Amino acid sequence: MISLNERLQLLQRAFGRCILGKDGVNASMRCVNPECGSRGDPSKLKLIIRLDTEQYHCWVCGMKGGKVYSLFSKYAPAYAQDARSLFRGAAEKSEEKDKQPAVELPKGFLLLAANRHLKDPDIRAVFNYLNSRGIDDHDLWRMRLGAVKVGRLRRRVIFPSLDIEGNLNYWVSRSVDVGVIPKYFNSKAQKKSIIFNECDIDFKKPVTLVEGPFDLIKCDENATCLLGSSLSKDHELFRSLMANRTPVTLALDSDMQDKSHKIASLLYSAGCDVSIMPLDNFSDVGEMSKDQFIEQKKKSVEWNPMNSLTNKILSIKSGSIL
Repeated sequence: MISLNERLQLLQRAFGRCILGKDGVNASMRCVNPECGSRGDPSKLKLIIRLDTEQYHCWVCGMKGGKVYSLFSKYAPAYAQDARSLFRGAAEKSEEKDKQPAVELPKGFLLLAANRHLKDPDIRAVFNYLNSRGIDDHDLWRMRLGAVKVGRLRRRVIFPSLDIEGNLNYWVSRSVDVGVIPKYFNSKAQKKSIIFNECDIDFKKPVTLVEGPFDLIKCDENATCLLGSSLSKDHELFRSLMANRTPVTLALDSDMQDKSHKIASLLYSAGCDVSIMPLDNFSDVGEMSKDQFIEQKKKSVEWNPMNSLTNKILSIKSGSIL
């Protein structure tokens, strides 16, 4: 069995300085693309390579792919034969992943912003629901919201998600009717492997993280949602934040304080500056207007390990024994 260390050593021999991250999986090195803006600075290790899956991505020029062997064959041909044998298993794994069905928009998907004129009662119900939540035409275009007239996704708002290249990688649908189960019905792609609307995010600038897509609508620019309330080292979103040491503001639901501190600790340990936005009397960001969100964000408090300890102390009920 080929070790990740052998792969790292080959990268170092072929391309020079290459540093393994704390997760033991992601390696950072100078981009090999001669047109990359980071090429002139040897300290900028912006090309990130996953040693286990063979995926790579430069956060400056955007070069990305799924087979490290292609980098050797193009930019370090003298080491190509060694790379073929060392990365063969990862390439096969990547090919298996490529064989999985691609995410597709629900059949009959209609872009709501371009179909305001429709009189279909189910589509009108979707519009009425969105209006009741303060969602305007600008939001419809920005979030690319949609709906369908027939099928199991009828009377649901559909949120498509696009990857960094503008390809569909996920979608979320939410019923507009009270009491419908399940309230949410989503595509079958693995949440951990996608970044919701990655095409809209600049990881070189501060990013706001919220729980769901309705929260995301109320955020300012450069935000994404967790599609839940958890974040781990296995999430592609975490890897991107870590690789760029992106400053993060957490704006999770008011009943998720413990999880907020857990996620903040994880990001802090990865080198990211983290702040937590208080929700005060709101249960989630989705309840706010855009102006209210901006005002709440101004109240964000920088997180550090002492904050977490304080939160644990305050959460101890009266009479508890330490």
